[in-house]
Amino acid sequence: MRHLAETIRIVPAMLLLSPLIAALPAARAQDTETLAKLERLHKRLAKPDKVISVEQGRDVFEKLFEMDVSPATVKPRHRLLVIEIEILAALAVGDAARAQEMLPDLETAPDIAGALRLTALVATVAGDAGAGYDALTKLRKLVDEEGRKRISARRHRFMRVGLPVPEQPLKTTGSETISLARRDGKALLLDFWKSRQKRTEAEHAALAAVYKQYGGDQEFELLGINSDPRGRLRQAQTYAREHHYVWKQHYEQRSSGAPLTHKAFKLGSKSVQMIIDRDGVIRAVGLITEPAFQYALRATVAEANGEYPSLMPRTRDGRKSDAARVARERRRQAEEAKNPPPKMLPSDPIAASLLRQARLYLKTGKRTLAREIFERVVREYPGTPEAKDAEFWLERP
Repeated sequence: MRHLAETIRIVPAMLLLSPLIAALPAARAQDTETLAKLERLHKRLAKPDKVISVEQGRDVFEKLFEMDVSPATVKPRHRLLVIEIEILAALAVGDAARAQEMLPDLETAPDIAGALRLTALVATVAGDAGAGYDALTKLRKLVDEEGRKRISARRHRFMRVGLPVPEQPLKTTGSETISLARRDGKALLLDFWKSRQKRTEAEHAALAAVYKQYGGDQEFELLGINSDPRGRLRQAQTYAREHHYVWKQHYEQRSSGAPLTHKAFKLGSKSVQMIIDRDGVIRAVGLITEPAFQYALRATVAEANGEYPSLMPRTRDGRKSDAARVARERRRQAEEAKNPPPKMLPSDPIAASLLRQARLYLKTGKRTLAREIFERVVREYPGTPEAKDAEFWLERP
């Protein structure tokens, strides 16, 4: 009898567990399928020498949404893979803030070198000189001699990031004037070049592609800065014409000690590009053919257009430029001048009486009736002090 009783107790328990046991192979299959999909997405994005398009980035986010996958919902062994996918997709669409927010999640990555490379990439795009410099310094210890040379060159570029640009206006071709510092919310790409330093076709093509992509954007400008000597002005102009530099140019007419190339920005003799953000602060220094630089430009223009949160570049020691704060305050004041806040209407006695009734209801626990009156005041007496008061009460939990 005792054995029979134990059997009776065991059978229901087995019946309860049987669906779970049957589901184990299906769960394992689903887990394997999810991992395979994630690996395919990662393979599409993890291409260091390729620039992922905005459309590809959006498509990846859509697929993650369809899969109902996020770092918080996947298993620990999949989590870092999802984090890296989301960071790369965010860079592709131009959302540097989102990519930057996820960097702390890489600290537990088993692939230390890979995590450092991705951190340096995000820091380049976000204009975080300190994070980028430190990541490259750590990475330098993990690579060979040739890799250390490349890293040293990349690390040096961070020394200018986060600094404000000179206030001086520049004369450009066509007798136009452009300001480097007073950007009025526009992103600026500077192209430093010399006619004697022959560029590759890839560089010419990349510059032309950028101008074609962003040239019609009201929040973007491209300016070439040539440092050929005065005696080579005509040759420089011919070079620009032959290579279809249809964007604005500024000719310094100095080969050594050029006011911008050498004195203001302390650049060398090689061609290089620089991104100035909407606040007149250096966001990135690099080459137009590099994916990291193109992502930085994409993010800077997207932020200028208000598509994503606008980041403030940081210097090597973590400082944010006062010039950026001044520029943002100036824009805010200009916006308020164009769109002043509506004037407050005088107090309305009926609305005031309704508010008193609503407060009485609150005191007696009749919250639903109080809410109905607050909503009525907002709806029927907009712009009055009572409506503002009612909005405050409605926002409370």
